[in-house]
Amino acid sequence: MSKKNHQTADGGGNKGFTVHDRRYWATGEADETSAEIPRADRPSYVVDLEAKLEQAETRLREYINARKVEQSDLKDLRERLQREHSEELKRAKGVVVREILELLDDLERAENAARNGGSLESLIQGVSMVRDRMFAKLKDMGLERIVALNEKFDPEFHQAVSIRPCTPEQNGLVLDVVQDGFRIGEQVLRPAMVVVGKAADS
Repeated sequence: MSKKNHQTADGGGNKGFTVHDRRYWATGEADETSAEIPRADRPSYVVDLEAKLEQAETRLREYINARKVEQSDLKDLRERLQREHSEELKRAKGVVVREILELLDDLERAENAARNGGSLESLIQGVSMVRDRMFAKLKDMGLERIVALNEKFDPEFHQAVSIRPCTPEQNGLVLDVVQDGFRIGEQVLRPAMVVVGKAADS
């Protein structure tokens, strides 16, 4: 112990109790307690904190691994749904194409009949039958003709191609249909092209 740290309680050399300064930073001596404390000798709350930290890290690793598995499963599911959708679309196209092939056969028969001396009337009748069959097949698929004639003009279903003077009672009504419109359910495939009446005083 150095003399500067060895002092009497009364500050002088008189008899009295002695105060020893044992602070290691004051004496310059190494602190024996500054070394790492063995795990067994650590306070219980420190051990508990370390255990909880290890548990938290374990749960985090498990969560990350689970997320990776979920993402992989989701990717597989997405790819499977895409394949199934593609196959379903191919099957639907196949059904439509088969229906069209039947109609083409009917047209060829009507054409051959006309070439082999059939009358114009027979040709027209044959083409009309093919048209009716085609519309019937499309109707089975959900196709609907948009009603337009004498209906109030609706831009959602009608496309005005011209305006025609009319009486006040016909103002805003569809007076003629240039081309039919069609829809499937609420989806408009094409609007009906129409002539709309407009009264002189409107």
